[in-house]
Amino acid sequence: GFCWHHALLADAIAPSGDTVRLRGLADTLAVGCAQSFFGRDRRLHHHVRGLLAMRQGRWIDAEAELQQARWGVAESWTRSNVALAKTEMALNQPRAALAALRDAYASPLDGMGRYQPRSELDLLMAQAFSKAGEADSARIYEAYVRRAWRDADPELKRLLAQTPDAN
Repeated sequence: GFCWHHALLADAIAPSGDTVRLRGLADTLAVGCAQSFFGRDRRLHHHVRGLLAMRQGRWIDAEAELQQARWGVAESWTRSNVALAKTEMALNQPRAALAALRDAYASPLDGMGRYQPRSELDLLMAQAFSKAGEADSARIYEAYVRRAWRDADPELKRLLAQTPDAN
């Protein structure tokens, strides 16, 4: 529980930009979870280091860390896949982002994947397909999001409105 709870904490505070705390949590996870019975736990510090690198705009480092955070396709933490996809989009690698997002879809809804809503994966897929120049696929995923978020809270509708039109 120690490792997983600290990783969830780091994931929750990453958007705040508190890089000092993120660095401390990454170090705590690296040392405290190195001997964990769970292979996942031994990799969680890479997720946090990847988030830290993203916050600092060190995209190549973020990509390397987030790749190391993965421990399997169908058992990986979808939050790591999403962070990796966002990093690859920042590196102008939309096809790599699509691959990371497809791996996120492979995670079961009742497992680690429960932390990244499918509709958010759909939104990222629409953005990645759009950036890859595949407007037809982008429109399909955007339609999924529009249907899922039809009655969503205003903040989600604002997020959807910021998406480049796939037309």
